[in-house]
Amino acid sequence: KSREEKHINIDLVSKNLHVSIDLIKKIESDDFLNCMDMSYLTGHVRAYAKYLDLDANEIIKHFKIQTSFSNNKSFKELPKPLEKNNFFNFSIVVSFSSVIFISFFVYFLFLKSNDLQPSYTITPDLPENLQFEIEESEMQTVLDKRIMEDSLTKNNEFIISDLENKINDSESFLNESSVIASLQSTEDLNNFVGQITLKFLSSTWIQLRNNQDQIIFSKLMNKEDEFSYLILDNYSLTTGNAGNIIVLINGQTRGKVGKKGEVIDSLIIHSEFNN
Repeated sequence: KSREEKHINIDLVSKNLHVSIDLIKKIESDDFLNCMDMSYLTGHVRAYAKYLDLDANEIIKHFKIQTSFSNNKSFKELPKPLEKNNFFNFSIVVSFSSVIFISFFVYFLFLKSNDLQPSYTITPDLPENLQFEIEESEMQTVLDKRIMEDSLTKNNEFIISDLENKINDSESFLNESSVIASLQSTEDLNNFVGQITLKFLSSTWIQLRNNQDQIIFSKLMNKEDEFSYLILDNYSLTTGNAGNIIVLINGQTRGKVGKKGEVIDSLIIHSEFNN
């Protein structure tokens, strides 16, 4: 209204103030919604008011009141930062490590045995008489299995025949007058041909068979018992606990028949036995 009263053309205002005609029209029509930043717009309004010789301060005062009510700009709410679950943060790593350490400690202290792969039979704590029955049953199972198998193969027949020939040769050799004359007693004869003595550390079932697979001896031997026979007898030994039997040949200890709890089937002890 003031510009029109002074007959000032809007083009002249634009030229003198170096402001676009479009912006001057927006200021005059109170169209500030799509204008530039309010601080720059305030400066243009003040400059235009001074150009028209108006009270710039009063104009700016009313301008700020007006724009404060007409400013419909919405404030955008910034989204909250995403909270990522960091599995490997310090507290979780410490907790996880503690659980692993405690688990290993309990395992090695209470659960781990001295030998993870024992080479012996683990026997439970049973009454002594029941252990003998179990041992006898295990030994009988081995014997039954051996009987069911074809024990008279050609290879076995050859071995038996060869052993018999050796026995016959040994007996023939013993019958020579020079040998018999040199042996003064039965003890000397046993030492010459070789004597096997089985000594028992604990009660143990044994069974001895000859070359014809006939049972020669079958009994539960008690602790400190001994049983002797000649090497030439060629007996096969079956036992339910080989670790309880010590082998002596001509009075010299040669070791145990096997490991404790081990079942041995048809073991023939020769003069070279050493265990």
